[in-house]
Amino acid sequence: MPAIGSIQLYAPDTYPTKRAEIRAYTIAAFRVSQQSDQLSLVAMPKAIVDFLIKGRAIGYWNEKRWLTETPDGYRLTAEGLVICQSALAEQLPTHNTTARNVEYWVNQFRHNTKLPRSAAFGPNHSLERTRTGLALRPQLKR
Repeated sequence: MPAIGSIQLYAPDTYPTKRAEIRAYTIAAFRVSQQSDQLSLVAMPKAIVDFLIKGRAIGYWNEKRWLTETPDGYRLTAEGLVICQSALAEQLPTHNTTARNVEYWVNQFRHNTKLPRSAAFGPNHSLERTRTGLALRPQLKR
């Protein structure tokens, strides 16, 4: 059981493969990281983003300049926020998704204890522990 002020999250071992599901998964991870149902330009804790999203996907978003690194984590850029909003409004040529798909992943991350990976994050969003008891490192391949 996580400590008071902690957040417990769950994640699959494998990343989705269908375009709409990839985008829904990513948007959901950003929402969970921002602890909000509405995405914004607020900073997201590195430990949470790195737990939920593969390093390769983070690299892709950085390369596209949709995501930027901050001293403590990541932040969507204005263009990245528009990409997320446009995907939900089905205005992109590819990788559109629905609010329902995003909500599915938000619920999986927050509540699905049967997913193979879990981690508890402290009040300052640092990683407290994982299901295996090993600390995750940002460079760890998933």
